[in-house]
Amino acid sequence: DDYGVPASKVHVVGAGVNVALPDMASLPVRDRPRVLFIGSDFRRKGGDIVLAAWNEVQRRVPEATLTMVGPTPSQLPPGIETNGGRWDPMAVIRELRRSTVFVMPSRCETWGDVFLEAMAYGLPCIGSSNDAMPEIIDDGRTGYIVPPDDPAALADRICDLLLDPQRASTFGVAGRSKVEERYLWDDVVANMHAVLVTIDAAPW
Repeated sequence: DDYGVPASKVHVVGAGVNVALPDMASLPVRDRPRVLFIGSDFRRKGGDIVLAAWNEVQRRVPEATLTMVGPTPSQLPPGIETNGGRWDPMAVIRELRRSTVFVMPSRCETWGDVFLEAMAYGLPCIGSSNDAMPEIIDDGRTGYIVPPDDPAALADRICDLLLDPQRASTFGVAGRSKVEERYLWDDVVANMHAVLVTIDAAPW
């Protein structure tokens, strides 16, 4: 609609995960409630919403920890871990390996590679209802979708997963399976090929 392109000319092929899928048996035991936020653009990715929700999360789950990877405000509440504001791919992998819940309630997210990366590591994901996030996260199956700019709803969903490790694990397994079934680059290329071979030879 935005670009005046007929629906018949639009084909959704998806995108692939950009990390190697780990052997799930090789991951450390996730026996602590660790929440992970990753974002190169703190406000657009909803980092301020995560901070606004965190007091309530800590009240209900005092042992929970929050790690924020990427640039963050200079003043953060006590007990929040960061990687010093650097964008470090190795830090991302390290945190994906040890975290229990991934959260990124973006205000704008045209795709969301990091959700696929978190799902590849068996993490349940929480995103907002904006843009592509509901296409990636199956609400109530691989994680949760929350309204944008709603710290209370975000806190409820984070606590839901932290207080029910079995549910979090079940969501994580479902997310990993979805990545394996739909979000490998071989699958994306196959989807593209299926479209390309049907296009008329006439110039555009």
